[in-house]
Amino acid sequence: MVTGLAACVIAAVVAANIFHPKRIVTIGEAPSGSREEAMDAIEAELGPLGDADELPTAALAEVKELGLYDDLVAQHRKNERIAAEGGER
Repeated sequence: MVTGLAACVIAAVVAANIFHPKRIVTIGEAPSGSREEAMDAIEAELGPLGDADELPTAALAEVKELGLYDDLVAQHRKNERIAAEGGER
């Protein structure tokens, strides 16, 4: 059994050296405005996101936990301001 475990570890090391990752994920601060650009891209594809406070309780809790609540509120306010001005995006 120990031999099998050792063989698995050796195979994993060999495979990791042969097959390199296609993407490298970096964790850090995103450039400012990137979330707003992402929200604009999502709305361009799917339509307006709506008011975050109208989400079901469970979804609203998850959005807050992910740190997206403020971004959704800002996007909704931006859409309301644009609509009040009578302009298109």
